[in-house]
Amino acid sequence: MPIPKLSSEVKLDYVALGLRIKNHRQKDWITACKRLELVIPEGGGAGSHVAVYKKGSRHPYDSACLVLTIVKKPYPQIQLSMVKNLVLGGLQSGNYTEKDVWE
Repeated sequence: MPIPKLSSEVKLDYVALGLRIKNHRQKDWITACKRLELVIPEGGGAGSHVAVYKKGSRHPYDSACLVLTIVKKPYPQIQLSMVKNLVLGGLQSGNYTEKDVWE
């Protein structure tokens, strides 16, 4: 199966778990990204958003290495999209799987 280029092309195997993520806060997303060993800049980012970058990249703060931007108050509608962005990052890098994201 080819690796998707966009998060909208990601087909989740565990989409039924989407109900578990609707009430998570920015802090919960940051914790999840750290568990996946993604790079989060000191201070969390500019303003109310936190940028999350690929693990092991030579220039981790380059926009080409951006995996996800976590907003201060992630609304339920956006959280499934955030999961897809994380899954896409894992598929492209091979560093983690969709199952790892859900855990």
